[in-house]
Amino acid sequence: PDKPDKPDKPDKPDKPDKPDKPDKPDKPDKPDKPDKPDKPDKPDKPDKPRPPKNYMPPISTKPVPINPNLPCSMDIKDEGVPTWLNSPEKCKKP
Repeated sequence: PDKPDKPDKPDKPDKPDKPDKPDKPDKPDKPDKPDKPDKPDKPDKPDKPRPPKNYMPPISTKPVPINPNLPCSMDIKDEGVPTWLNSPEKCKKP
């Protein structure tokens, strides 16, 4: 009957002692830190939509103006990028 010995271990009410530690009102001290309204100031900065330094603007779907100096015919792809940018080997010089 070794297993009946294990029911004696419920006499160990140590874990109920640990719930007494919440009486330590240390965590209420952290709610005092909301006096630091610095982070609410930072949400104001997103109002300035400043792009990152390496930001690439979205490719315009408008047709690219034809540059007569370019040897390629300016075929516009769906992305709005001339084909000579994507595959210059397909370009035929006039």
